[in-house]
Amino acid sequence: MSSLLDDLFLQMAPPPSAEALAAQAKRRAHFKEINAALTLKGLTLDTAELARQESIIIGRITHEEAEAQMLADDSERPRTSHWVQVKD
Repeated sequence: MSSLLDDLFLQMAPPPSAEALAAQAKRRAHFKEINAALTLKGLTLDTAELARQESIIIGRITHEEAEAQMLADDSERPRTSHWVQVKD
């Protein structure tokens, strides 16, 4: 399904429950903590990985699906990392 169709589907879906919003907030806080630790080490994520994190946060995909996507992405492109070294 295309991103546009995914977005339309999410717009048509009923609003998330308070429990779902709390779970999203918890997942967002976890990713924020992880990303901050990586930044302190001089690393940052590429935009594809940040988008993948957001998809996990809102529940569009699971961690397992994200992992499968990363493995598929890695097999389709030259050997690179999702982490980008930040240069001063």
